[in-house]
Amino acid sequence: MPAYVIASVTVSDPDRFRAYQELARPVVERFGGTFLASGTDVRPLEGDWHPERLVIVSFATLERCRAFYDSPQYQAAIRA
Repeated sequence: MPAYVIASVTVSDPDRFRAYQELARPVVERFGGTFLASGTDVRPLEGDWHPERLVIVSFATLERCRAFYDSPQYQAAIRA
């Protein structure tokens, strides 16, 4: 069963965010993740949630998703 990472992202430092993206994308791919959505054109149909940027990544299993998130490479990207 697929598992998803859903991130609501607010970019306060564009340079740091670019560094994160450069490090994170290859790690997502290494663990078999697929970007389903990534962007700033977010249009909620209901409710008060208005994320600046939304990212959705699919992994084949919860185990692959956790392995990605817990990997030293992704943890380094988070700290970038």
